[in-house]
Amino acid sequence: MLLIALHSQTKNSQVNMISSPHDKGRRMINNYNLEDIDNFKINPHVWLQTLLAIAGDTEKKNEVIQTIAEQSGFSREKVEMIFASTINILINDTRSN
Repeated sequence: MLLIALHSQTKNSQVNMISSPHDKGRRMINNYNLEDIDNFKINPHVWLQTLLAIAGDTEKKNEVIQTIAEQSGFSREKVEMIFASTINILINDTRSN
């Protein structure tokens, strides 16, 4: 997903994600050890809520897209595609649960 795609470009084992101000006590864990892929787990409901909150705030979304593009080396367009694809995957994943 998004973090794994970024990891392959950044070669950084720690990727910081933004926590939604609307999470009401539930937070995305900010640091993942992407070298331990077997134990890489997320809460798809929390991630979806957070990404949708970011997507709904144009200024925050632009900031996030720009930061990811700079840190990953991906173009803004590719980051936007990955961001939207991640949301779609999480929507489908959370519907099946």
